Amino acid sequence: MLVKIIDPARGATEFDSPDNGKRFVGAVFKIKALKGSPQDEDANSDADLIGSNGQTYTFDIADIARYTNFDNGTIHVAQGETATGAVVFQVPDGVKVAEVQWTGGGFGSAVQWDVRR
Repeated sequence: MLVKIIDPARGATEFDSPDNGKRFVGAVFKIKALKGSPQDEDANSDADLIGSNGQTYTFDIADIARYTNFDNGTIHVAQGETATGAVVFQVPDGVKVAEVQWTGGGFGSAVQWDVRR
């Protein structure tokens, strides 16, 4: 489940900074294992951000303040438990976040959240 969007997001360290003309956006997810435990599930591969320009943005390897990126994207959660983490994107200045989408395992139907402000 998408918990919130952090826009702009601050890098976790001085080494985590966006490219010139871009900013970090963090999509914070809360994952609950209803049955079993996710195997080989990678939040970085599963999440995409769609900008107001219609462009799809994939994850960036940077970390943002106050949130982990699960385990470098890999989700570890036991049945009945939850894990919270953020996927980071670099988005050009002036482009707004329109949607966030999640495709579990990179295949199948996507879940989309409209986040226009």
